[in-house]
Amino acid sequence: MKVFATAAAAASAALLTLDGADAKQQGWHVKVSMHTELVPMWGTCYTKDGGFKTCESGLDCIRLGEFYGQCLKKKPVLWDQCGGLKWKDIPWSVACVPNGQGQASVCHMQSLQYYQCIPATTQHYYFKDHSNKHNDGTHHHHKGANAHAKAVGENGQCVWKDHTADCEPALQCIKDSDYYGRCVKKDVTVWQQCGGKSYNGPWSATCTDGSTCVKKDEWYSQCLFEQGQAPPSGTTPSVTPATPASGSSGGAEKWSQCGGQNFSGPTTCKAGSRCVKQSDYYSQCKPDYLPVGEMCAENKKDSTWSHPQCENGAKCVPSNTDQSESRCKN
Repeated sequence: MKVFATAAAAASAALLTLDGADAKQQGWHVKVSMHTELVPMWGTCYTKDGGFKTCESGLDCIRLGEFYGQCLKKKPVLWDQCGGLKWKDIPWSVACVPNGQGQASVCHMQSLQYYQCIPATTQHYYFKDHSNKHNDGTHHHHKGANAHAKAVGENGQCVWKDHTADCEPALQCIKDSDYYGRCVKKDVTVWQQCGGKSYNGPWSATCTDGSTCVKKDEWYSQCLFEQGQAPPSGTTPSVTPATPASGSSGGAEKWSQCGGQNFSGPTTCKAGSRCVKQSDYYSQCKPDYLPVGEMCAENKKDSTWSHPQCENGAKCVPSNTDQSESRCKN
């Protein structure tokens, strides 16, 4: 039986070297059927032992680690991932396109590892480069370099790999890396960050309500009222609830920090979001229901948390091979 199997395998291998004419001449009747299973959205398309697999139509295999690749959209729409860091910390990004309802979006850097398509009305600005390329993938030609570029608003991106943009007059651009910079306020009030360390060195903002900019460490300074100073009414931060709850009309803005070691700012969130503890050093106001593509859980040495409420019936499911991260998925 073993000899027959070996011979059959050898014959099959030989058949693959014959073209149709040779097979017919030698009296062989060959029918070869090959089926390749395509990898769906968020599926694993690269492993150490299996190599690369083909993604379904409309998807690309993005190699995110030495032994891990994931199928992601070539043309992402609102709330989809549109970029991040690939293996060896190589940045990647693609232009966002309108969704089925015609809603336009732009690719915005939420972190070095994760770019997301957000509403164009929220972040609508032009890259400052030679082609005046807009970040929705279209081109706009103007007389003069960046003549009609719209200034970037608060928390908007002002630095990319090959271009920059101007912040609005009351803001300054803080460069966090070669690929990312953000616009922050020049003048801030109590509990807000007033300084830190950027990619280019230290940066600072002015505390304008009588508070003092207090340095916590080289990375973080905060506007605080020193002993003997009387803070304005309503500025004292409340206590973080034991179980994160949905916010009220006051509190920190959505996606803002709401807790962590040495943090003295608001520890409750505005209505529609809740304070989620991600580590001993950082808590964040996350929407009550997370958009599709957003991280909803993490299980890592320095960050373990879960907020599995996703919008529109989406589910919080593992998004990488070791299941250390989960994202909202339809």
